[in-house]
Amino acid sequence: MKFADLPATDKRGRPLQISNASIDSVSISNERCLSAWVHVRFDSGGCGFGGFVLGNPDGSNITPPLAPNYCAEFIARCLKVGGSETWEGLEGKPIRVLHEGLGGGIIAVGHFLKDEWFSPRVEWQ
Repeated sequence: MKFADLPATDKRGRPLQISNASIDSVSISNERCLSAWVHVRFDSGGCGFGGFVLGNPDGSNITPPLAPNYCAEFIARCLKVGGSETWEGLEGKPIRVLHEGLGGGIIAVGHFLKDEWFSPRVEWQ
C-alpha cells in the first residue's frame, strides 16, 4: 500500500499525523484469540499497533478453506515495513507511523525510507 492510499483524517474529520518511530517490542499471544502487537515509541509518546483477531474467535487457529490468513499477513506485512527477516528482529527498527495524535491509535505503519505502508483498518475492511 502507498501513502496516497491511506486516509488523511480520522473518523471525526481531524487530520492524521505522521511520526518517525522506533519499534520497542513485539509480541504474539493466544489468550482469548490469536493476536500480535508491535509496540512503538515516537516523539509524542508510544502506542501499540495490532490487537486484531488474527485467529478464530473460538481460540482455534484453524482457518477455513479459502479464508484469509490474517495472522500470516499481519506478521509478513509488519516484517516488510520494518525491514526485518524475523519477528524479534523488528525490535529497535525505525519505522513511520500514521496516527490519530495524543490518546488515539495508529492507523498505519510504514517503512522508514520507502513508500510502503500497512494498514489493516484500511486493507481488511
